[in-house]
Amino acid sequence: MHAAEPLPHFVDDFLAFLYEVHPTGATMDGVHVHDDLLEDFRRSAIDTHLSALSGFARRLEGIPHTHLNAREQVEHQIVAANIRSRQFELEDVRSWERNPHHYADTLASSLAAQAIFAYAPETDRARRVLSKLRQVPRLVQAARDNIKDPPAIYVKVGIDTWRGTMTFIDRDLPRAFSG
Repeated sequence: MHAAEPLPHFVDDFLAFLYEVHPTGATMDGVHVHDDLLEDFRRSAIDTHLSALSGFARRLEGIPHTHLNAREQVEHQIVAANIRSRQFELEDVRSWERNPHHYADTLASSLAAQAIFAYAPETDRARRVLSKLRQVPRLVQAARDNIKDPPAIYVKVGIDTWRGTMTFIDRDLPRAFSG
């Protein structure tokens, strides 16, 4: 019988995956490896994300609880619940298919993180903003392709959020990078 994967190794791999598919969240967590990227909400990317989550769930199930110390047993449960919640969001809740706000909020948060947090020189952060802005057509196309029969309130909030995001891009970003 072979030894189970160490939980810390698994968690490191899982976090690296999350930071790659959720670069805005990575930035908010202080991980800046993917700062020039926006989330990819194309259907193919969502399917790949779901497949990867299933793989992580299987890997985690292969780490026996009984061999873990008390802290790791709790961490194991937390990570398992996190994976299940992400699967539930993508498969059942399907915000990516029902909520236009989801797309605008992602863009606004991603850009704001570069403007607000002075973790790198302004020129580097401005370059990352430009990279993100170049990816907006892909984001908008994913929203067009994915959104199906959204509730009216979601449409209203989505429109308002997109308007606010456009105002932020047109007015506030240039001021944030005026230097």
